[in-house]
Amino acid sequence: MLALLAGRVSSSRLAGAAVLALVLGAGVLTAATLSAARDIRYLPSTDGPVASVAFTPDGRWAVAGCWNTIVIWDWRTGTVQRRLSGHCGPVSVLAVAPNGRHLFSGGSDHTIRQWDLLTGKQLRVLTGHDSALRGLAVSPDGRWLLSGSHDARVQLWDIESGRPIRCFLGHRGMVKRVAFSPDGGFALSGGEDHTLRLWDVNTGSPRRCFDPHPGMIYGVAFSPCGRLVASGCQDGGVRLFDVATGALRQVCRGHRRSVFCVAFSPDGRHLLSSSEDRSVCLWDVATGALVARRKAHSHWVPFVAFHPSGQLALTGSYDQTLGLWQLPSAQGRTSTGSYH
Repeated sequence: MLALLAGRVSSSRLAGAAVLALVLGAGVLTAATLSAARDIRYLPSTDGPVASVAFTPDGRWAVAGCWNTIVIWDWRTGTVQRRLSGHCGPVSVLAVAPNGRHLFSGGSDHTIRQWDLLTGKQLRVLTGHDSALRGLAVSPDGRWLLSGSHDARVQLWDIESGRPIRCFLGHRGMVKRVAFSPDGGFALSGGEDHTLRLWDVNTGSPRRCFDPHPGMIYGVAFSPCGRLVASGCQDGGVRLFDVATGALRQVCRGHRRSVFCVAFSPDGRHLLSSSEDRSVCLWDVATGALVARRKAHSHWVPFVAFHPSGQLALTGSYDQTLGLWQLPSAQGRTSTGSYH
């Protein structure tokens, strides 16, 4: 089963499971097996609820966006590396550059900030959006930054100069998430208007609007092969679409409320989703089958991220905790194949 310790969970409730727990408190991050774990300590009020999480490409560091603060730590040793301050409000989305050196953060203060992960220095503040940022993605070649905002705009930026390149217009409401295709040629966005849209990055022109969803779209992702896209919807469904044809491949049911985030495993065989219902689900991409489901936190789970190894995942919650999951082994998962 999927193993996670979050909130105030006692060892007796999950006895025998292989669990790692991460808790940031009093400036110290701790990791423990379940047999040795005690009640979770909450984030100090200076950090507050966790609105976004990410791993660095080398898998060494985990990053969390909280209220006004970004926390970076080495999860293997439990050592907090840095706290980055600059945003005036919740840090709602994070994106790490492929080189692992630079971090981009978007906040409710309408700004995007670029950071040096090694020094903790703030390198640049990008302005231009008129409302809260909810989506950020860095192109695979590290050249472009994509942002999505509650101002209904999807914006492409040149990372080297910090200048806006073009704006993708079409959404009729808040944009909740954005993503790049693995080759960097396409952008994906979803939002309040119930639409999932595919864009040509080089021209800014729309390439496809997938079948309308029955509610707001909170999460979007490209599969590693680039042939599938996933969406997380207000109706609690996780949907998989064929990029080439636009056809709906799967509707995955397991959440009871809005799905906030979706993330493909590095090998593309599995998908993680997190939800307003406080749970996290692991799905088989080829079949749409539910591999595992766990009530992960005591409040909403706005973000989930796969570790580059595909063996761990990180969750952040409004309950002011983070969870590090040890996922089922490849042999123990129910996948019957991969999508080609």
